Amino acid sequence: MLGFRVAGKFPGKGGHNVYFLENPSDGKMYEISQRDQLPGGATTRVEHIAYRSEELEKDYTYCKEHGYKILSDEIEVSPNFWEKGSRCFKIESPCAFCQMHADSFGS
Repeated sequence: MLGFRVAGKFPGKGGHNVYFLENPSDGKMYEISQRDQLPGGATTRVEHIAYRSEELEKDYTYCKEHGYKILSDEIEVSPNFWEKGSRCFKIESPCAFCQMHADSFGS
């Protein structure tokens, strides 16, 4: 699929699926949310782009110190995504920084 691979599929809010597509060449992750109805009759959309982080606290601190508008009150935990859960924060843009817990990515 255009060089991407489905890295994960999880149940989202409202019984809709959430898919994560990964571009193996640059590590970018795209979150695709399934919805009942979007404008124009579409049923899916790219929710946001997620950059994989190995040091989420450092990335969070960097964004705060450099004036990024952080939309999360703090680093959020998503226990239902990935085998061992993940943590993330979102900045004002269609971007998020996510860290999958050890051994959960690619399973």
